[in-house]
Amino acid sequence: RNIPADHWYNHFKSLSLKQFEDTSIEKELSGLELRSREGDYTPLDYRFSMREIKTAIRKLQNNKASGSDLICNEMLKLGITYLTPLIQKLFNEILDPAQFPTGWNESFQVPLY
Repeated sequence: RNIPADHWYNHFKSLSLKQFEDTSIEKELSGLELRSREGDYTPLDYRFSMREIKTAIRKLQNNKASGSDLICNEMLKLGITYLTPLIQKLFNEILDPAQFPTGWNESFQVPLY
């Protein structure tokens, strides 16, 4: 189903006017504690910053296909205020044990004839 961008904009705009409520993903991520590792860090071991994530989201191109999660770039851009802290916490939690969700290995290939 195609949802017009202005509906997404209005939805996330209305969220910014309300008190942030715990969503299921927020509740799930709130149980995670960011651990700090001791030892040597390389530049690839540094934690993700809010600025870094916001910059990456803003650079995403519009009108690109979504992945298997059906989240398109426009959704991330419109929800940047609320999604950035959740994405930061998720990415930093994945960074510590150096393991990522197996679902991130999935791909969807379409043959072109």
